[in-house]
Amino acid sequence: MALPRGHVLTRRQCVTVNDLKGERVIIFPRRVAPGLDDAIIGMCRNAGFSLNAVHETDNVVASLTLVSAELGVAFCTPSIRRLWPDLVFRPISSSVPVEQAVAYRQDLQSPVVRVFLQLVRKVVEKQLEA
Repeated sequence: MALPRGHVLTRRQCVTVNDLKGERVIIFPRRVAPGLDDAIIGMCRNAGFSLNAVHETDNVVASLTLVSAELGVAFCTPSIRRLWPDLVFRPISSSVPVEQAVAYRQDLQSPVVRVFLQLVRKVVEKQLEA
């Protein structure tokens, strides 16, 4: 979870799903990430409450900008914390695994695509080692 500095949940080392009850949450619109939306809404519903989604953004930068403005908290991947040092990041217990994929045309690999794929492979290898 991405949290603004000084938020009450920053005192915890790990955020639980129940901690989100009543929190103002910034999420991606369902049209952008239906699987993620289902997972988050379902996770909260299983915990006995409805998510208080106050803002929807279609990208991580906009989401974290709203968190920086103290307009809510947001779900994000752990890798983003290096790019946003003014926020506090905490893992969420009972988090839902989210699969990510890269699609590309094998017959049209530019140098940029090759470098990007190398980076993706390195990140995946590091995650598998951890």
